[in-house]
Amino acid sequence: MKLSVLIPMFNAEEYIGNCLDSLLNQGISSNEYEILVMDDGSTDTSANIVDIYAKKHKNIFLFKESNSGESSTRNKLAKKAKGTYIYNFDADDYLVNHTLNTVLEKAIDKDLELLGFDTLLTNTTSDVFNNEIQIKNSDFVTCTGKDFIKKYRDMRHEVWWYIVKKSFLKETKIKFAEHKFNADLVYTMDLFLRAHNVGYYPVAIHRYVQTPESVVRSVDIDKRTAYFDNLYIMMVNYNNLIDSAIANKKIKDDTLIDNLKYRLDKNIFFSTIKLIRTGFPNEYLKHKIAVLKHANAYPIKHFIGKEYNSLFYKMLNSTFNNEKVLYTIVWFYSIFGLRKRNSN
Repeated sequence: MKLSVLIPMFNAEEYIGNCLDSLLNQGISSNEYEILVMDDGSTDTSANIVDIYAKKHKNIFLFKESNSGESSTRNKLAKKAKGTYIYNFDADDYLVNHTLNTVLEKAIDKDLELLGFDTLLTNTTSDVFNNEIQIKNSDFVTCTGKDFIKKYRDMRHEVWWYIVKKSFLKETKIKFAEHKFNADLVYTMDLFLRAHNVGYYPVAIHRYVQTPESVVRSVDIDKRTAYFDNLYIMMVNYNNLIDSAIANKKIKDDTLIDNLKYRLDKNIFFSTIKLIRTGFPNEYLKHKIAVLKHANAYPIKHFIGKEYNSLFYKMLNSTFNNEKVLYTIVWFYSIFGLRKRNSN
């Protein structure tokens, strides 16, 4: 078995059929790869749809559990995987036809620990679905994981843009943090920091479907609070990963360290802006800033650089790092927002 595609699923009836169709149309023999779907207590027809596919295709398997969370589900699926390589996929995404076969064969041929590729954001389930993309070997890049982080400073942290060798996962014992949102960042960066043989095709074969459902936009305050609680825990864990690697002399290169901390500061900055816009009170923001300060992750020092160096961002960064000014602005923002809602 060459490849295991792992898909956690929850209420994805509008997308899972399209997702599976794309995975079945990759030019890989059915006895060379498996598609493992774990339904995490869906209340719609998602499981029924996958069950129909599983009855027609011998390489599709459906498992069921109840409210374990995405990270826990991915870990369980990884234990069931039989493939040499693992591809963590999302139930609402899809691939361009006949691309994964090229990626897989290159990974096997070069004995890569990780092989990545590009993605495109889309609002449709049919974006270039019936077209094919030519993947040129001349575009292929190989390097160590650390060199990849140095070269691609804004690399994505999600798990659906690369495949990973299962034996490498076993060797490093890397897995997703259980029962946590946003566990991808630490998982991905830990893998790349330890990988010696990484490949990359700068070709957008993956489609990231932006769905209208969002925890951040949810009216359920408990869901939104849990989302941000776990988001800040993730950022602290990522900071600890960097500090530990530096302390243990696993990373010494100044450019690598700066890129890692830039990624952290970028997440802290934009996540906090998102938190403020969501309407949480100042006390909640103060608590999150205190959590970051305790981990020596605030104030942020690596956000301003070649990507964000305008006067606008420099002013925002200065404001962000001044707690008194930040809390005052958030207080005025909340008052203005309240008045605006009352006037409607």
